[in-house]
Amino acid sequence: MLVADSSEFTRRIVRDTLRISGVKRFLDASDGSNAIKTTLRSNPDLLIVSDELPHVGGIDVARALRRVPNFQSPVLLMTAQPSPELIDNALDVGIRDIVSKPLTHSAIWSRVESIIKSGRINLSRSEEPLMKELTRRR
Repeated sequence: MLVADSSEFTRRIVRDTLRISGVKRFLDASDGSNAIKTTLRSNPDLLIVSDELPHVGGIDVARALRRVPNFQSPVLLMTAQPSPELIDNALDVGIRDIVSKPLTHSAIWSRVESIIKSGRINLSRSEEPLMKELTRRR
């Protein structure tokens, strides 16, 4: 999974939440340009990106990646300002869901769990059994 936010603190909250749920492999990006480069190089299962990334915002990251042939990874957008316009723009570029800041463990997990249950995420083989068990229990 790729976590992109300019704040190391925010990236750590997301990683810690998902690590508790059994995710082991994370990629980090502190700006939109690096989020795009890292995604193209590593093809993560899920992208969790901030709408206010330096250089290229989260919506533009999703827009750029949707133009890449065969890019299928779902994108979860983090935002401190979930306005109707932002939500419309996010949905227009194929962002799967939005989570509001300040982040809570339960809000992050519920959005990721929804994406997993929708079948739109391909977990690595080492994480798949654990994540299936966790979503079955909830």
